[in-house]
Amino acid sequence: MENDSTVKSEARTPARTYAIPAREDATVPDVITGTFSLLDTDITALIDPGSTHSYICTNLVSNKNLSVESTKFVVKVSNPVGQYRANFWLENTIWVFDELSCMPSECLKCVISLLRDTAYQWWNTLVSVVLIERITWEFFQTEFRKKYISQRFLDQKNKEFLELKQVHMTVTEYEREFARLSKYAREYVSTKKNRSFPVESTEFMIKVSNPLGKYVLVDKVCKNCPLMTQGYCFLRDLMLLPFDEFDVILDTKVSEWKIESVPVVCEYSDEFPEELTGLPPIREVEFFIELVPGTSPISIASYRMAPTELKELKSQLQELTDRGFARPSFSP
Repeated sequence: MENDSTVKSEARTPARTYAIPAREDATVPDVITGTFSLLDTDITALIDPGSTHSYICTNLVSNKNLSVESTKFVVKVSNPVGQYRANFWLENTIWVFDELSCMPSECLKCVISLLRDTAYQWWNTLVSVVLIERITWEFFQTEFRKKYISQRFLDQKNKEFLELKQVHMTVTEYEREFARLSKYAREYVSTKKNRSFPVESTEFMIKVSNPLGKYVLVDKVCKNCPLMTQGYCFLRDLMLLPFDEFDVILDTKVSEWKIESVPVVCEYSDEFPEELTGLPPIREVEFFIELVPGTSPISIASYRMAPTELKELKSQLQELTDRGFARPSFSP
């Protein structure tokens, strides 16, 4: 809703609200409604936590003859429901073009013919300042989303996808909701393209034969396919061969061990260069622990018994031996 006047055009301020018709309440998510009484009249109110102002329908003001005053500035109200409509329109248009197998140039011509009023004026203004080489079907989709689908709307849908739970939904309903929200969080959804291996053509045709004498010609290969087993990663070049009994057939050749076969090396490739620039310099490291500052190393000379003490010790040992309390030891 927008009301521009010549007097107040310089003082316009942005605002937002969910200004939606009552018939669309059930189709718009995250909408809270309630019944209130205004001047002895039951009214249906929309409770919008994200709205910056409170609003009233102009028809209700006329019917109740409510006093109206002019604001100090013009308020420009944006309607987030328009983003739902714009996104729904674009998705369905893309789906129709895909079903009809339209070329990108045909998609662009058709979608321009569907634009009306302000949307058509927006497009004419945009293409007037853009090189004609850049005006493509992909360019239209990107600019349309920038214009009519805000980042806040996309972030909200992304959050809904991350917080999606089945709870009371059936499996079919949950799958439908998952598919609807997954397009807003493509970074979390693995696509077929992300799961596929790049296939290359070989330089020559390879003739593969089996013990029964049958053979087939092969000219496609998936290079450096990572095969994980028992914590080890092996990179193998796998030839494309039509068979049903197994998923992969590996040869028994002993391949050269490569550093890329270690998973941690593949994860931190920057820390493991292919070639070393040189050996580290030889450095002499002096290390000691100084427990008490200023102390010097303690040196104690080995103990040597005096001759008189040694003679007395021998006599005591001999006496113990004679009495049977000690036995002489014999080295083997």
